[in-house]
Amino acid sequence: MQYLNIREMRSILGKLDQLVEGQQELIITRNKLEIARELPIQPKKKRPTHAQLRQLYSTRLSFRFSLKITGSSRSSSFASDFCNGCRVQ
Repeated sequence: MQYLNIREMRSILGKLDQLVEGQQELIITRNKLEIARELPIQPKKKRPTHAQLRQLYSTRLSFRFSLKITGSSRSSSFASDFCNGCRVQ
């Protein structure tokens, strides 16, 4: 991280890109107050291809179907408790 005032920044404006690459962060000041921060752009993440997405989805599906769920469902136990004394006519 390097601090530069506006006058220094204007004098090295042609080399500003090299300075940002070397320092990774520049703080621009005016009257000793920080007014701006220069950062290098982070490369974007590469998007997966359709083939990679299909492979990822198929592995997740096989994992999902491999799970064994035991016990009764909550909705059926709730209905039997709620309608225990009810009669349908």
